[in-house]
Amino acid sequence: MTMLSYVVKAAPDEDIGKDRIRIPYRRRKGAKRFSIMRVSGTKRNVVLCVLGHDGSEDEVQMGIDQRSLFETEIGQTVHLDVSAVGWSGKLRWYLFATDPAVHVPAWLGVWSFAIGVLSLIPSIVDILKWLAKG
Repeated sequence: MTMLSYVVKAAPDEDIGKDRIRIPYRRRKGAKRFSIMRVSGTKRNVVLCVLGHDGSEDEVQMGIDQRSLFETEIGQTVHLDVSAVGWSGKLRWYLFATDPAVHVPAWLGVWSFAIGVLSLIPSIVDILKWLAKG
């Protein structure tokens, strides 16, 4: 794990409360905008949505929630590493995101999938009965 140094800046207002962090593209290991990634600091690992910014290469933009998680303040230097997460990490981020515009549709999708699977059970039982009759 290679931690890079960043100077902490405030995130844009539209990022507040949305589990986002802004890191320059070259320091995101090629990840595209809105990628869900693990951001590791010296004390904590957090899965966040990662975007870029037009500022300096050594600048990271964090909302108040992320600054609190990484125990840092605007103007301080923080050491971070970013890494990809698998599908389960992405699913967890969507289901437990702070922003209701993200987690509510994710939970609706999970419940819709579960109800769809349950609705197949009567059909499967009927098919098995039909096959048993021979």
